[in-house]
Amino acid sequence: MSEFRRGLAEALPDVESQHLLDRSAFKKHLENQNAPVPPCMKGLEPCGSPQAAAFGAAGLENLVRLRLESTGEGVQATYKLMDRRGRVARDGTVRAQSPRQLGFAVVRAIFDATGSVSITTTPSGATVLVDGENMGTTPLDTRLAVGTHNYTIELQGYRTVEGGVEVTSSGSEPIRHELEAMQGTLIVEGAPEGARVFIDDTEVGPASKELPIAPGNHTLKVTAKNYEPLQTTVSVEAGQTVTKTAALQRVNPLLQSVDADQIANNKYFFRLSYDQSIHRTTFRDARGETGGTTYEFLGFANDNGDLPNELQKRTVGPPGLRFDVGYTGRNFGIVALSLSYHGVAQDRRVILDSSPTDGGTQIGRITQMHRLHLRPLQLKGRLIFNNFVPTAEIGTGIAFQWVEAEFQEQGNTRELTLNQTEAYWTMGAGLEYYFSPNWFAMFRYSFQDYFNAGRGVEHMLSFGFGGAFANVFGIEPEPPEEL
Repeated sequence: MSEFRRGLAEALPDVESQHLLDRSAFKKHLENQNAPVPPCMKGLEPCGSPQAAAFGAAGLENLVRLRLESTGEGVQATYKLMDRRGRVARDGTVRAQSPRQLGFAVVRAIFDATGSVSITTTPSGATVLVDGENMGTTPLDTRLAVGTHNYTIELQGYRTVEGGVEVTSSGSEPIRHELEAMQGTLIVEGAPEGARVFIDDTEVGPASKELPIAPGNHTLKVTAKNYEPLQTTVSVEAGQTVTKTAALQRVNPLLQSVDADQIANNKYFFRLSYDQSIHRTTFRDARGETGGTTYEFLGFANDNGDLPNELQKRTVGPPGLRFDVGYTGRNFGIVALSLSYHGVAQDRRVILDSSPTDGGTQIGRITQMHRLHLRPLQLKGRLIFNNFVPTAEIGTGIAFQWVEAEFQEQGNTRELTLNQTEAYWTMGAGLEYYFSPNWFAMFRYSFQDYFNAGRGVEHMLSFGFGGAFANVFGIEPEPPEEL
């Protein structure tokens, strides 16, 4: 009974009338009743039936008599609606699954009670079905019988919405739905393995899968390693499946395009190169010791073994390896350390002077030369044109040189090593070609002008490769391809 009365109360919340649903409510109503004495009781007019007089005194309009029963499938109510004349105005039987639902059903049956319903959607124009019946399109304002109703909202290109609403005589909460557009499906055929698909510059997945795509016109881009990217347009409607063929053209992996921003983000670099130097020089000031005697390079000997009137220079070309490490921004940076070693065999007749010791000279032969170049903190500049990066560098350095020599003394061959150290300033220009954001090949020409005028200018050609990386020490922002 309590559940049934709760259903009655929710179905009849009309504040302009009163509904007395149990004995206590009727008793309280009578206690508060101040209805005037009916005129017939004052003899002013004929009296009707005693029941009509009682209805008037109690301030009643209708009386509903109910008999509730539990059935195997739910509950049912047999009702009689009595008017103030004592006549049965309506009767019948209603059924429901629960006592609360039975209260709504009784109100509908007796009073034909309805409530207002408002349904809006974004976008508008959707068809509304209530309990399977077409009620119109949104925005929709209508009235439904009190109780629970099921509704369906349909709009082409959007997902169908289903729901329920409970209507009372005072109405219901407004129903609002933002309709979800149905996705289309994109299938990319013929793309190489590992190809990635971009819609409007946003990656949506691999080309090997069916990809959801919003309805409308879009820019489609398909990329794959070692292939030229394909860019086209695609138009899709809601719920439609569109198939695109992406026959990418294979390119040489050494010639693929590299984005300049990716190169600029890889700021830590190293280079390993093969150097070929050309230097017209003299070994003046080179000194060494053997057998307790100190020797100094005096000059190159002429064909008859004499010392020419003027200091002669000879061309040497020691090859070697060079290693550079540094840090660079987009256009400027530094080569923190450059280290190279060069060496070559020689066969040059020279005159060695031991006059500081005993005043004698020896005609000997240079057999080998070694150089170690140290170049700290060179300044570097560069410009990035996709894969091609021209560079320029300037700085100073120090050359440590060892020259191996031998000469005959009293029928014995004596060997010694002459050492010298010279400072220079250096300048160079080159070109780096990036195969990927991290790896490049390089060519460079540089010269080294020694501060000692007798040493001349050393020219150097370098060929090699290098690597560039971001976030080596965890302090750099991630490059775009890693985000």
